[in-house]
Amino acid sequence: MYRRFLLIPLLAGLAFSCQLTKTENTRQPKALFIIVDGIPADVIEKLELPTLKEIQQVGGYTRAYTGGDADGYSKTPTISAVGYNSLITGTWANKHNVWDNDIADPNYQYWNIFRIAETADSSIKNSNFFYLAG
Repeated sequence: MYRRFLLIPLLAGLAFSCQLTKTENTRQPKALFIIVDGIPADVIEKLELPTLKEIQQVGGYTRAYTGGDADGYSKTPTISAVGYNSLITGTWANKHNVWDNDIADPNYQYWNIFRIAETADSSIKNSNFFYLAG
């Protein structure tokens, strides 16, 4: 089995690029969603990552997992694309229909966070950065 990791440079690059910018009298809030695959949270939390610590201090950090209940409807294989789709759609594989990294037949009936945000406010801009090593 191949282990794939989203590396620490992803954290640094995203955190650096998402600093708040001031306009004349307003601040434009930003959202940053980081998925680190294959690196235990306790390992990341032991590192000296000042920007991540700032995010954590204002309540913008939480641990999350995917995989569901072993014998329930939410049972999901622990494969990268399956977990990513569960996180960004808020549904299990039995609904988003991504069962492996091939993403052969996704069910687009369940919107992802990017589609929801852009539908709510068409002026919202989003970008995705994805890096697999291994």
